Formats: sequence, structure tokens, C-alpha cells
Amino acid sequence: MKLDKQDKKILIWGFIIGTILNLFIDKAIDSVIMLGVLYFIHKYVDVNKYTENIEFINKEKYIESLNKIIKFLDIYIIIKIILILVTKMGGFNGVELVLLGQIILIYNEKLQRKYIKSINGVEIEKKKNLLNNKALTGVILIVFIGFTYNYFNKIEFEDNHINSPKYKYELTYDKENKRIVDFSGNGFSMVATENEENTKYFNRYIKDIELLSVIDVLEDYSKDALLFMFVLAFSQFNFKDKNKNKKADSVFFNIFLILALIFSSVAFNTYSIDLEFKVMSNFADYSLY
Repeated sequence: MKLDKQDKKILIWGFIIGTILNLFIDKAIDSVIMLGVLYFIHKYVDVNKYTENIEFINKEKYIESLNKIIKFLDIYIIIKIILILVTKMGGFNGVELVLLGQIILIYNEKLQRKYIKSINGVEIEKKKNLLNNKALTGVILIVFIGFTYNYFNKIEFEDNHINSPKYKYELTYDKENKRIVDFSGNGFSMVATENEENTKYFNRYIKDIELLSVIDVLEDYSKDALLFMFVLAFSQFNFKDKNKNKKADSVFFNIFLILALIFSSVAFNTYSIDLEFKVMSNFADYSLY
């Protein structure tokens, strides 16, 4: 893809504007980059060029449906931008990009089975299994369910006590019924004691700790769940077929990849880093020690 003068100007001005906005709005540069992605998708992605050497059942419907991919990317990127600005989570990660590409390919394969007769003279297979290797998939699912149950069974979330994979939180009271928060993890330990000056900040401080602990659990669990989804997706490959290239041709292969995309978005966001910094800054700024 060769960039014209307008593209180069957009890249330069986008970088300048994004850098300036980033001084006032956290993660603004991520949002500007993603808007740039939208611009280049709309300018350079032409689905008509992917119709060569194809015998169609219904070409118009195929192109119309294929264009919905761009609309899907529009919605996905807009949602990501909103989440970046509202929650301070990060932009795209490598795993997410790979999975997005794979899901787009899956959608295209579905359209091919519906609207295309052959590509380069090769007939399109219309049949798609619901589930391959049922016994193997069942075993992996049972292990995954067992892992999930055991994982969350070990997590301690109570009103005055939290024990997440990375953090520990304990709320107690002194003789004057003032709150004392003991919060530690990730190489730090802090004890916040309530007094007349910092009382108005205490509730927010506790809520941020609780939110940080919840996000920590979700991120930690999602990393393990992501690996399970990859294993489950791999289990859908047709290992018994000796005459063809081994491929995953089941509906559940698509489902496992979509779940992997969701888990990867949670596992590799940067919101917990920003929230931890906020908790530690508030601890110092509002003299909670």
C-alpha cells in the first residue's frame, strides 16, 4: 500500500494532535491511532478486488455481506476508543489483532459457503461440523470447568477482607471506631488510618482498592482462560483426515476463538496499572498514612 500526500499529512498531524491531547487526556494517543486505523480501512479496503477467479451463487449478496466486516470493525474500534477514554484501558494488543483477523476469516468462510460455488475451480465445501473430536473436547472442557471452580473457590472477597492473586486487603477498626485499611501486594504495603482530615477520601480509596482487586482477578483468570480457549480451538482440528490438510471446520472452533478474543481483551489491558498508580497516589496525596 503506497501512501499519498494526504495520508502522510494525516499521519503527521494525527501524531502531533495525539501527542498534545495526551498531555491533558490519558491514553488520547491510543484513541487517535485507532481513529487513524478506521481512516485507512475505509480508504484502502476494497472487497471487490477479492472476487477474482470466483464462481458465484450470488455475487451481490457476497459483496454486501463482506462489507459488513468494515462496519463491524467500525463498531469494535469505536467501543475500544470509548473504553480507553472511560476506563483508561489500553489499545490493541498483539493477541487481539491476530484473533480479530482470524474471526474475520471465519466470517468470510461462512459467506463463501453461502454465496460462492467455487474458487479457482475448487468447489466450496458447504458442510461444517458442529463439534470435532467430541471426547477430547469434552475432557478439556471438564478440566477447564474444574479449573474455573477451583480458581474462584480460592479467591476471598468479603466486606472487610479481600485476597486476590496479586493483592491483599484488610479493613479493621480502632478503639474510636475509625477505619484502618491494610493494603499490600505487587511489591508494596500500605496502612491507611482514617482521621478527621481524610475521612471524605476514605470511601473512594476503599472502592478503588476493591475495584483494583476485582480487575486483578479478572485479568489473572483471563490469561489462563485464554490458554484453555486456544487448546479447545486446537482440539477442533480434523486430525483423522489423511486425504486433506488438517483444518478446524467446526462451529465450536469459531466459538472458542471468539471467547479467546474476549479473554485476551481483558487479560492484556493496562487499566489495573493505572488504577494501582491512582490508589498509591491518593494514599500519599490525601495523607492516608
